[in-house]
Amino acid sequence: MLKIVFWNANGIKTKINEFRLFVNKYCPDAILLQETHLRPDRKIFLANYNSYYSYRANQHPQHLSGGTAILIRNNIPHYQIIPPNLRYVEACVVAINFKNQDPITLTSFYVPPTSDTSIFTFDIEVLLQISPNQILCGDYNAHHTSWGCNCDCPRGNSIKAFALQAGLEILAPSTLTRFGTNSANTIDFAIDKNFLFSI
Repeated sequence: MLKIVFWNANGIKTKINEFRLFVNKYCPDAILLQETHLRPDRKIFLANYNSYYSYRANQHPQHLSGGTAILIRNNIPHYQIIPPNLRYVEACVVAINFKNQDPITLTSFYVPPTSDTSIFTFDIEVLLQISPNQILCGDYNAHHTSWGCNCDCPRGNSIKAFALQAGLEILAPSTLTRFGTNSANTIDFAIDKNFLFSI
């Protein structure tokens, strides 16, 4: 069984102690992070994990945002995949290559709230061309009653229609992923394509 977790950190450096405690307690095989707010000179390090990153370009050093990362236990055979140029989303991609099995691709995925609410699915389509067995986990900034939100939004309608057309499965948690007085909702979920592994 492969244990995968994903988390919109909204700045991992300020939560690094909480993050380390979580990892030590649950020992996930793969950790997919969104909104890391990291730069190439501000990586994080965990014992027994290899880490891979994507960074938001052209940011002011005092106002970092965006960014994704994947951490994989170093006893799991894997390799990083540099994604094609993406226009509307941010993504970090790693393939896990177990012996005698087809590789599976993990993507840590972030859709900035300023991204176009319909054509951002073009980038998802590009990412889905990477391999036949995939799971894209992250913050889609998309509301839809199908995955537990209290309303539908244009981006949620777009991703729902895209998933139906492409034959993809949307995997959402049973509880809210964003908390706030007026903003509590489920905007973090996974999309899978032929992902036949136990997670």
